[in-house]
Amino acid sequence: MGKALGNVSLLFGIIGVGFSIYLTIIIPMRRLIINITPNVLTTSLLHISYILNSVAIVCGIIGVIKDDNKGLPIAGLILGCNGFAIAVINGFVLAVRLF
Repeated sequence: MGKALGNVSLLFGIIGVGFSIYLTIIIPMRRLIINITPNVLTTSLLHISYILNSVAIVCGIIGVIKDDNKGLPIAGLILGCNGFAIAVINGFVLAVRLF
């Protein structure tokens, strides 16, 4: 069970980091095109999402390596879901401010 939860945690972490990288590329482009500076909330949420997803990836890797332990993969799953949700909310905030 720990291996399956570790894989899911790893998946959520990787997807969240990918989405955060996408937003990191979009924010400077928006600043150049529209000349609107990103607010502190958008930038800080992006950094929080990076941290949560990175910890989720580490917990997922440990969960895949050690099959007996279910605590770390569950923690990684929760952190990965939270990091992904924060990245998606940040994307919606960015999309609303763009249009």
